[in-house]
Amino acid sequence: MGRRGRPPKFVLDPNGRPIVGLSYSKSNRCYYATYSNPRVWFARDLAKALFEFGKYENSQRQEEPVVEIPIPDLPQPLKKTGIIEWSDIPNAKKVNFQRKKGKRLSKNSTSPGDFGLRYLRG
Repeated sequence: MGRRGRPPKFVLDPNGRPIVGLSYSKSNRCYYATYSNPRVWFARDLAKALFEFGKYENSQRQEEPVVEIPIPDLPQPLKKTGIIEWSDIPNAKKVNFQRKKGKRLSKNSTSPGDFGLRYLRG
Protein backbone atom coordinates (compact mmCIF):
# COMPACT_ATOMS: atom_id res chain seq x y z
CA MET A 1 0.00 0.00 0.00
CA GLY A 2 1.20 3.49 -0.76
CA ARG A 3 0.99 6.56 1.39
CA ARG A 4 -2.43 8.09 1.91
CA GLY A 5 -3.29 11.61 0.87
CA ARG A 6 -2.04 14.01 -1.75
CA PRO A 7 1.24 13.01 -3.44
CA PRO A 8 4.14 15.37 -2.67
CA LYS A 9 5.56 17.85 -5.17
CA PHE A 10 9.29 17.37 -5.41
CA VAL A 11 11.82 20.01 -6.43
CA LEU A 12 13.06 19.69 -10.01
CA ASP A 13 16.78 19.61 -10.79
CA PRO A 14 18.24 21.75 -13.62
CA ASN A 15 17.52 18.92 -16.10
CA GLY A 16 13.82 18.87 -15.14
CA ARG A 17 13.89 15.59 -13.21
CA PRO A 18 12.32 15.48 -9.73
CA ILE A 19 14.61 15.18 -6.71
CA VAL A 20 12.74 12.58 -4.69
CA GLY A 21 12.58 13.54 -1.01
CA LEU A 22 13.19 17.29 -1.39
CA SER A 23 10.23 19.69 -1.45
CA TYR A 24 9.73 23.47 -1.32
CA SER A 25 7.43 25.33 1.05
CA LYS A 26 5.93 28.47 -0.50
CA SER A 27 4.78 29.86 2.83
CA ASN A 28 8.25 29.59 4.48
CA ARG A 29 10.17 29.96 1.21
CA CYS A 30 12.46 27.10 2.32
CA TYR A 31 13.33 23.64 1.12
CA TYR A 32 12.61 20.67 3.38
CA ALA A 33 12.92 16.89 3.53
CA THR A 34 9.56 15.54 2.36
CA TYR A 35 9.33 12.34 4.40
CA SER A 36 10.96 13.56 7.62
CA ASN A 37 9.09 13.59 10.91
CA PRO A 38 9.70 16.06 12.57
CA ARG A 39 10.23 18.26 9.52
CA VAL A 40 13.89 18.93 8.58
CA TRP A 41 14.40 22.34 6.97
CA PHE A 42 17.19 23.35 4.62
CA ALA A 43 18.41 26.63 3.13
CA ARG A 44 16.36 29.02 0.99
CA ASP A 45 18.88 28.83 -1.86
CA LEU A 46 18.50 25.76 -4.12
CA ALA A 47 22.25 25.02 -4.40
CA LYS A 48 22.74 25.15 -0.61
CA ALA A 49 19.56 23.16 -0.04
CA LEU A 50 20.77 20.44 -2.44
CA PHE A 51 24.09 20.23 -0.61
CA GLU A 52 22.41 20.01 2.81
CA PHE A 53 19.85 17.51 1.50
CA GLY A 54 22.66 15.26 0.21
CA LYS A 55 24.32 15.32 3.63
CA TYR A 56 20.98 14.59 5.29
CA GLU A 57 20.28 11.61 3.01
CA ASN A 58 23.73 10.15 3.66
CA SER A 59 23.22 10.43 7.41
CA GLN A 60 19.85 8.66 7.16
CA ARG A 61 21.16 5.64 5.26
CA GLN A 62 21.68 2.56 7.34
CA GLU A 63 24.99 0.86 6.74
CA GLU A 64 24.80 -2.79 5.82
CA PRO A 65 26.58 -4.98 8.34
CA VAL A 66 29.87 -6.46 7.19
CA VAL A 67 30.37 -10.12 8.02
CA GLU A 68 33.91 -11.45 7.87
CA ILE A 69 34.25 -15.16 7.31
CA PRO A 70 37.66 -16.64 8.03
CA ILE A 71 38.86 -18.85 5.20
CA PRO A 72 40.82 -21.91 6.34
CA ASP A 73 44.12 -22.79 4.71
CA LEU A 74 43.62 -24.57 1.43
CA PRO A 75 44.78 -28.19 1.27
CA GLN A 76 48.06 -28.93 -0.45
CA PRO A 77 47.73 -30.07 -4.07
CA LEU A 78 47.84 -33.80 -4.72
CA LYS A 79 51.12 -35.24 -5.94
CA LYS A 80 49.41 -37.04 -8.79
CA THR A 81 46.37 -35.96 -10.72
CA GLY A 82 44.06 -38.81 -9.78
CA ILE A 83 45.66 -41.46 -12.04
CA ILE A 84 46.50 -44.60 -10.08
CA GLU A 85 49.17 -46.84 -11.49
CA TRP A 86 49.64 -50.50 -10.61
CA SER A 87 53.10 -49.78 -9.26
CA ASP A 88 51.58 -47.34 -6.71
CA ILE A 89 49.42 -50.03 -5.08
CA PRO A 90 51.38 -52.26 -2.67
CA ASN A 91 50.85 -56.04 -3.06
CA ALA A 92 48.72 -55.61 -6.17
CA LYS A 93 48.36 -58.60 -8.48
CA LYS A 94 47.36 -58.33 -12.07
CA VAL A 95 44.64 -60.72 -13.18
CA ASN A 96 44.02 -61.36 -16.86
CA PHE A 97 40.46 -62.28 -17.70
CA GLN A 98 40.26 -64.32 -20.87
CA ARG A 99 37.89 -66.81 -22.42
CA LYS A 100 39.11 -70.35 -22.79
CA LYS A 101 39.30 -71.33 -26.41
CA GLY A 102 36.48 -73.44 -27.70
CA LYS A 103 34.22 -73.17 -24.63
CA ARG A 104 31.28 -70.88 -24.07
CA LEU A 105 29.15 -70.27 -21.05
CA SER A 106 26.03 -72.35 -20.74
CA LYS A 107 22.68 -71.00 -21.82
CA ASN A 108 21.52 -71.01 -18.18
CA SER A 109 24.27 -68.59 -17.14
CA THR A 110 23.16 -65.53 -15.21
CA SER A 111 26.08 -63.29 -16.14
CA PRO A 112 25.09 -60.52 -18.58
CA GLY A 113 27.00 -61.39 -21.74
CA ASP A 114 30.54 -61.41 -20.33
CA PHE A 115 31.84 -64.55 -22.01
CA GLY A 116 35.45 -64.30 -21.00
CA LEU A 117 35.10 -63.06 -17.43
CA ARG A 118 34.12 -66.44 -16.04
CA TYR A 119 37.37 -68.23 -16.65
CA LEU A 120 40.62 -67.06 -15.11
CA ARG A 121 43.86 -67.83 -16.75
CA GLY A 122 45.95 -69.63 -14.20
